[in-house]
Amino acid sequence: MLHLLASILTSLITPAGILIALLVAALVLRRLWREKFAWRVVYVATAIMAAIWFTPIDVWSMRPLENRFPLPSAPACVDGIVVLGGGEDTAVYQGERLLQLANRPMRYVVLKDLMQQFPTARVVFTGGNGAAPDDPYGNTESTVARSIMDRLGIDTGRVLFESKSKTTWENAREAFKLVQPQPEERWILVAAASQMPRAVGAFRQVGWQVLPWPTDFTTATESWFRLGTIGPLVRLSEAEHEWVGLVTYWVTGRSNELFPGPVATLWGGASCPG
Repeated sequence: MLHLLASILTSLITPAGILIALLVAALVLRRLWREKFAWRVVYVATAIMAAIWFTPIDVWSMRPLENRFPLPSAPACVDGIVVLGGGEDTAVYQGERLLQLANRPMRYVVLKDLMQQFPTARVVFTGGNGAAPDDPYGNTESTVARSIMDRLGIDTGRVLFESKSKTTWENAREAFKLVQPQPEERWILVAAASQMPRAVGAFRQVGWQVLPWPTDFTTATESWFRLGTIGPLVRLSEAEHEWVGLVTYWVTGRSNELFPGPVATLWGGASCPG
């Protein structure tokens, strides 16, 4: 129930939710014969829409998140690879008949390359179902991910699938419980670039030092005057979700840092066993 309420609240404070609330407020004020105040609300909503579709405010909001962790050079060896769920469409999944990703496809490409580069590394995919309400068919991100990996020729026999988690914090906590990483082990974290700061904060909080490997960058260019496309609104909503999530994780003790960033020494000079 708490997760459901949090999901509903998060939806209401998105840019789209705010615009809808303002327009509804304007209609209510007009019905109450408060024409002057109704027009003021409309002006505010119009200004917000203009900012979204006539300026690259979505890129400005997202870029600090995506650029927080640079793409690293591959280490000489790693003990394991963690992949965060996100983008697997559980609502439409029907096995091999209907298999699709809503976004973040490069995680799978990067995972396949890393598994080939480090053939002895342990691999875990962490992702349950964070939708509200829960999927009536019981599908999870891990269910969809397994099918996607099979389709791409990724050896799922090497992959542990964690399917209990519903949030990034639970991704870190449940994956840690599943694999029990040792302090001297080297693990890579594969996640969308925008999600990486919040994910790293959660992983550090559970005691897991990981090498961030960001994927799926979306802010390479800035565009102005983009009427007729939903992209700016979607990107701004994703950025708002991450910034609110960073503050929430810091306030609730799920991260020790407000805006986690790279550290000078990650693994303390430890070497892989063998």
